[in-house]
Amino acid sequence: MLMSRYNFLVVVLFLPGWFQMPVAVAQSLTDCSSCMTVLIKEGQIKEASLDELQLLSNEIFARKGHRFGKEKIAGYFKDKSWYQPAKSNAAVRFSNIEQQNIEFLKKRIKVLEQNRAALMAALKKFKMLVLTTQKAGVYGYTPGWKEDLDYLSKTLNKLDFEAVNWYKHKGIYEVTVDDGLALQEYKLYIEKEKISIKMARTGGSPLIKDFSLIDEKSVSEFSYQWIFEFTNGSFRFLKLVDI
Repeated sequence: MLMSRYNFLVVVLFLPGWFQMPVAVAQSLTDCSSCMTVLIKEGQIKEASLDELQLLSNEIFARKGHRFGKEKIAGYFKDKSWYQPAKSNAAVRFSNIEQQNIEFLKKRIKVLEQNRAALMAALKKFKMLVLTTQKAGVYGYTPGWKEDLDYLSKTLNKLDFEAVNWYKHKGIYEVTVDDGLALQEYKLYIEKEKISIKMARTGGSPLIKDFSLIDEKSVSEFSYQWIFEFTNGSFRFLKLVDI
């Protein structure tokens, strides 16, 4: 038997951070093609908006042939190659997995609806307190100077919180006023937990063709933007940005 002239001792060291098992990350659910046979996981819809969740829920019904009463929803699924409407909704039956997924989505939808309602309620209360009390300290809002509070009050007066429309995580209401001298923009913008209330003068009115005799201060551009946050049911003022 031939023996090696040398003996080697191989030592393998595993240092912290050198080798880690991959962590499985749930992919966001973009459609419900698998919802008939696979239970939805929380991580798959964690970042989904109210609109997206409602669409996923409707898709479970659509894939079973449910007929929708709302024209927009019916038209959306009518264009899907897999959609085969049943003769009657009474004939539609769901499996145990589908029922669990429907309930799971329904609970998440309710949470987001309640959160949105709480956010809007806080905004309306803030508006009411600012306009009726004209005091500082509301939800942490402290005006830097008197005009700050005046501008905010004027802006809140122009904003109709009942008319806010939403798309996914974003909500907006904006109005532009042309008083024949200058253009004024008043805007509420919501994106997830961040809320912006903005007042801006965007220039002179198109009505005026010659501004040579107009006081420059009357049409000069500026903006004030009040930033708020709504997290864990708490509404608070963050900062004022003025340009």
